[in-house]
Amino acid sequence: PQDHPLALCDQRSVDRSDLAICETLEPNLKEPMAHTVSVHNPDNRWFWFSDMTPDEAIVFLNYNDDEHGPPACPHTAFHDPSARNAVPRASFELRFYVFYEG
Repeated sequence: PQDHPLALCDQRSVDRSDLAICETLEPNLKEPMAHTVSVHNPDNRWFWFSDMTPDEAIVFLNYNDDEHGPPACPHTAFHDPSARNAVPRASFELRFYVFYEG
């Protein structure tokens, strides 16, 4: 993934006011789909992983409805213009949901 590395925001640097609920309408969907996006905050600390190998994985908290816990972990991929002759990015996403009472 050298051409489009994965970037994660340190959840400890995210304030809940940094997150906004938006809707998108995809051609295959009949109804808009809600999703969370982050707004710019210069206090956010971002890290990226530019040379991951197929045997590496990153695990992070993508959603938390506990208002006293860390919010979602904003993440994205971005074009890295310094990557020359890189193999195009391929990714695999797997989500797990854990429900419990505290």
